[in-house]
Amino acid sequence: MEIKKIGNKEWIKSLTLLFLGILSLIWIFKLSQVNKTGYIEVFQLKIDIIEGFMWGFFIMGGFLITWASTSMMEYDLKEDRIPLYYVLIVGLIISLCGIVAFENLIMVYIFIELSTFLAVGIVMIKDEEKNYKAGMKYLLLSLLASSILLMGLIILYNITSSIMIDEIGIRLNNLSTSKDKIFYSFILILIGIGIKSALFPFHIWLPDAHGSAPAPSSAILSGLVLKSYIILFIKIIYKSYGLSLVQDINVLPIILILGLMAMIYGSIMAIMEKDLKRIIAYSSVAQIGYIFMGIGLGNFLGLQAAIFHILAHGITKACLFLNAGSIIISTGNKDVEKISGIGRKMPITMGLFTICALSMVGIPLFVGFNSKWNFALSIMDSKYHWSIAILILSSLLNGVYYLPIIIKAFFSKGNDYENIKERSLRDLTPIIILGFLVIFFGLFSDPVMKLIASGLNNI
Repeated sequence: MEIKKIGNKEWIKSLTLLFLGILSLIWIFKLSQVNKTGYIEVFQLKIDIIEGFMWGFFIMGGFLITWASTSMMEYDLKEDRIPLYYVLIVGLIISLCGIVAFENLIMVYIFIELSTFLAVGIVMIKDEEKNYKAGMKYLLLSLLASSILLMGLIILYNITSSIMIDEIGIRLNNLSTSKDKIFYSFILILIGIGIKSALFPFHIWLPDAHGSAPAPSSAILSGLVLKSYIILFIKIIYKSYGLSLVQDINVLPIILILGLMAMIYGSIMAIMEKDLKRIIAYSSVAQIGYIFMGIGLGNFLGLQAAIFHILAHGITKACLFLNAGSIIISTGNKDVEKISGIGRKMPITMGLFTICALSMVGIPLFVGFNSKWNFALSIMDSKYHWSIAILILSSLLNGVYYLPIIIKAFFSKGNDYENIKERSLRDLTPIIILGFLVIFFGLFSDPVMKLIASGLNNI
């Protein structure tokens, strides 16, 4: 298939990549200059290690996904919409950084709303009816989530008379107020962020959004956007409420149960799907469940594992969606039953897909295995030892929907796809880098875990 030329629109791609590339280099330099207090000074903002880690993750992840999109979006978008797409991406990445960086809840809320509209934009930018429907569903549910979240924050402000995340924590510890009010505020915040991060049973917008959006948009939504809301939730739990208070109001078991249910439900729904992108979307529901399970365990190891899995899932799922997009563009279909034999025609693309799929299953040498190993350790360090059975079951179910795709692609006769060739090395380079990171962090996870631990010690 011949790539369409966009003439004088090429500059917007180059400018976007240059901007994100420079930001990535700056942030690598800044992260290397963490002071003795464990903070980074940026634009008069005091960024802690976890926040700094996430900034780097958003910027560099956004750079790689955007790079990959430069050879893919011509297939999905009208020529005049391509510049708008890159503007939306840059704005979205900046808004995600704002969500995790600011301590002022008003500023955080503004960036949440900004990210919502920009994320809806990258879903609806593809000029098709199904995209408008999926985008409107996403928008309406996100606005509902924002309203619920705002009510929770208002109750929290009513209790503490503060909008600063750190200061709220200090005041809650010094106030003798009704635990009922604190409980209600937490539940509202959980529901609001649960909808935005696609936590079961608030995930209903996600399969449609991912199924209809361009593959790079799905990669950004799953790999980056959802993670910003979860990091905010972690900040609110540990900095505003404090672990002891959260334990007192007995909400951690709720988070744990929702996470465990998501792990099973998402996997079962993925098994029942035939649409390649929707399979990966439901897999995201399951993987988000892992993160919330780690939070719900209420111990240091669980939280550490949850943050590590944000990285693991982010890079792996971005790579999966981009490879799925390449397969769909080349074959013209999303049905996994109709892509048999594609691995012989697109060995690099399908090889990268296989690496990421095996990572999500939890096969050793890949980053997903380290995540699940750390989750297992955190479960054994908690009072919820029975959760290990659900962790194992979910991992087995991951294999049930990923392994048949791999087997069909490489070993089934199926379609010959005579006119299909592997994409050029230039087009594949950013996806290869993501696949390399899946292996790299699988082999060398200790430095990341130590960095996360160092950041958590400052909370």
